[in-house]
Amino acid sequence: MPFLRAILAVIVGLIIGGIINSALEWTGSVLIAPPAGAAMITTEGMRASVHLMQLQHFIFPFLADAIASLAGAFVAAKIAGRYHLMAAMNVAILFLAMAIHIYSAIPFPVWFMAIDFLFAYIPMAWIGDRLGRPLARLDPEFE
Repeated sequence: MPFLRAILAVIVGLIIGGIINSALEWTGSVLIAPPAGAAMITTEGMRASVHLMQLQHFIFPFLADAIASLAGAFVAAKIAGRYHLMAAMNVAILFLAMAIHIYSAIPFPVWFMAIDFLFAYIPMAWIGDRLGRPLARLDPEFE
């Protein structure tokens, strides 16, 4: 049962992280207007407009990825018990895989992709695991 619990933890972590990611992306689109003449609604529009984006347009996408990974990993670590680190890292790896898929369709600047890949997923999942881990130790299945 602990392994099934870890699978459930990953699923719940992905759902929570996905909700947080969407909320932050939406918040960013409300607070920071898209570049003039940019159609950021569709993939084609983003592909055609990404060269118009400035630094401020990349802040919320990075925050969304990082905080979603952190929160998803935290929730997964709290639920997973003994397999807390595995669950937290699986959340991050799945979010990273989704980002790679998105970045293969939209040519974001290399500097942004490098920062996002290096800091938004695995390090945030590790922190989320560490924050969620003390609470997981109260679980009798943890050891």
